[in-house]
Amino acid sequence: MQRALWNEIADVVNEQLPMVGGIQHDGYKIACMAMIEGSKLGGKLDAEQLKHEIEAIGNHADQAFLYAHVACYMPNTTQKSEFIELAVQKTEGIDYTFDKFNRFTLCMQDSFVAAKSKVKEIGKKVMDSLKSDGNGAYSDYQRMLDLVRDHDEQLADTMLEMLDDDPARVQYKKRLRLRMHSNRKIEAAKNDLVQVSHLNNDEQVRFFEKQMEYLVKNKTIARDFDTTQSVLKQVYLHQSLTHRMQSCTSWKICTRRIKQTRSTTHC
Repeated sequence: MQRALWNEIADVVNEQLPMVGGIQHDGYKIACMAMIEGSKLGGKLDAEQLKHEIEAIGNHADQAFLYAHVACYMPNTTQKSEFIELAVQKTEGIDYTFDKFNRFTLCMQDSFVAAKSKVKEIGKKVMDSLKSDGNGAYSDYQRMLDLVRDHDEQLADTMLEMLDDDPARVQYKKRLRLRMHSNRKIEAAKNDLVQVSHLNNDEQVRFFEKQMEYLVKNKTIARDFDTTQSVLKQVYLHQSLTHRMQSCTSWKICTRRIKQTRSTTHC
């Protein structure tokens, strides 16, 4: 039954990709077929064939995306590490800084899944790249360190200390330290609801948005309906009027989602 379903999905991919009016190379087809083959029972991925197909794409940004994506489905640790390394190599060859940073972000994210032994090495390359390109904005550092901290807080601290003494980056480091401290408070509040009242307005908004993310993505939160609703109400009431207006629709969606799952012990 499961094999038949995978085969049907593969048929759809082969029939529909590449889409008319969309990207005309086979990148999305390669990504989908690798996921299908790597996920089904008894599936086999041919590393050399995949490399041949990816190299035929013709631009480093898309090649980097594919190597990083496919790495997660390779059958053994050696091949996972090899594909992550190839993704990093392709990323380093990208000229446009915006695309390079986005691919470094993908490499870092997928390395936590496919090749944890590579994360420190990639982290250093990311920080070196942001510095050498000379235009890494605060938001770039924040995005990268937030991602890393979700998986490895110690590595995030190490990467933060890699910022040099450039006047702008000195200010970045101060702000990032404050944000990391703030993130720890938010994380503590997730596990101890009493801590929610100790968060400032911005932290409560971020706490609220994180809980919304869990609910919308159907991530399991082991809390009963009344407790979850009271937490969200408390955060909502502490928001500024502007934030409250922005969150009104999300609040209604959130409450509706909670009520839909009230029959279980999770929301």
